[in-house]
Amino acid sequence: MKKISFKYLLLALINILFFGRNGFTQGYSTVIDSFYVQTPEYSSSLGLDSLFFPCAITTPENGLDFPVVILVHGTSALDYDANSTKDYLDSVGASYRKAETAMFYEIADSLSRNGIMVLRYDKRSFTLNCIEKPPCWSVDTISPYDYIKDIHYAVDFAKNLPSVDTCNIFLAGHSQGGSFVSQVGYDRSDIRGVLNMAGTAQPIDSVAIYQEEFINGNPTNAETLRHQFDSLRMGLWPMSDTLSNSHFSPRFWLDWISHTDSAVFVQKNSDKPTALMYGTADRFVPSNTHYQIWLDSITRPDVTYQLFTDIDHSFGTEYDSTMSPQVLSFMANWIHSTKTNCSPSDLPELEDISDLTIYPNPASNVINIKLNKSGRNEFQVLDLMGSIIHKGELKGKESYKLNINSLKKGVYIIRMASSVIKFVKE
Repeated sequence: MKKISFKYLLLALINILFFGRNGFTQGYSTVIDSFYVQTPEYSSSLGLDSLFFPCAITTPENGLDFPVVILVHGTSALDYDANSTKDYLDSVGASYRKAETAMFYEIADSLSRNGIMVLRYDKRSFTLNCIEKPPCWSVDTISPYDYIKDIHYAVDFAKNLPSVDTCNIFLAGHSQGGSFVSQVGYDRSDIRGVLNMAGTAQPIDSVAIYQEEFINGNPTNAETLRHQFDSLRMGLWPMSDTLSNSHFSPRFWLDWISHTDSAVFVQKNSDKPTALMYGTADRFVPSNTHYQIWLDSITRPDVTYQLFTDIDHSFGTEYDSTMSPQVLSFMANWIHSTKTNCSPSDLPELEDISDLTIYPNPASNVINIKLNKSGRNEFQVLDLMGSIIHKGELKGKESYKLNINSLKKGVYIIRMASSVIKFVKE
């Protein structure tokens, strides 16, 4: 563990001053949740009326405008280091022991030493104590889609952290998290790249059946599970009955199956650079099945296929071991080789500014936008990733006052049907 530096303490203070104790909030059917940001050496505590997701940020010692990676967990109920303190896991079909890898801390520590910021957080199921209270898997309390919503909120939150290069936001998901981050990368325009670490290429019911037969060594139960999943898919399974050897509700399974059914479609059609990472010693998501499916089905040029020899599901040499330096080195190198340099020169049609006037420019509080012709024209304000952050309408030659206090310092674009012009927020 690193010593606490003045920089980390200052970063924590800035986060509290700018974002408050709760960071960001999100609404669900049963609880109100929020991230509470601190440095890696600190964590949060449960609130009285809200559920806090403890999270940690590692920041490189020197420099500014770092790429940031958001880490997303596998199936188990895990804290922000990817640890579980209990023996009971929310595994798919395999009954394996508690996770003690701390793989997310190892990733964060390694990447921060290589100029990359990392955000990691307690998984929703860990915070809700689903390990000791399996009924929390009821869809009324938690759903696979809640995990995906958490990632979206984490991305929005990370974009506002000090020293983040918002052009270079990466997602890294392990196992279950691999398919989740691929989906979020497909859905959003502000993700630079995705690292899918042993994510399933098959539907999750197929994975569960495989694990029951070949890891738990129970082909009879596997066949029972197969018939139950078929019944569930056909709408014949009683929604009040749990499936064999499972503490997930039928609705939870249906949501998860629906999500994983689209895994190949998402990879085929995503426009985000993607690293598909697998190990030859992985028993839970075997590379000779899942890695091979990607090789056979994905043809887009921005996909990197990486198969690590003798590396298991936790990306070490055996389960619960420390992560392989080879894996950590690959992640850092891939992120740095994939990151982009956002600049106004990368954006088209910036030369046509005759119809618009902006003043003052640069500005820190308010800018005035004036249309140099008659009529009504809609306009948009975009960041350099192309995300729309404001819409408005210009009327004739009237001046439109736009408050930019909440924007981060940097270059922004104002786009109208016939004109594009940039301004600088100081």
